[in-house]
Amino acid sequence: INRRHPKRAIAVEANVEHYNELEEAFIKTRETFGKIDICFANAGINKPSGNLDALTLADIHKAFSVNTFGTINT
Repeated sequence: INRRHPKRAIAVEANVEHYNELEEAFIKTRETFGKIDICFANAGINKPSGNLDALTLADIHKAFSVNTFGTINT
């Protein structure tokens, strides 16, 4: 997109689990464009999968952190 339409898009890496990384991404976007017209929360993981009794608490926590708090943070 940026090759055909310079200054119309930027790539900003952020981990949705970490609010401060998202905050920095939003700041960089506003500094570049002056405003944010739309934000699409698209991060998500489908792991863990399988039998519930085979999942660890860490597996469940990771999925909940990305899928739920990632959306809330965004």
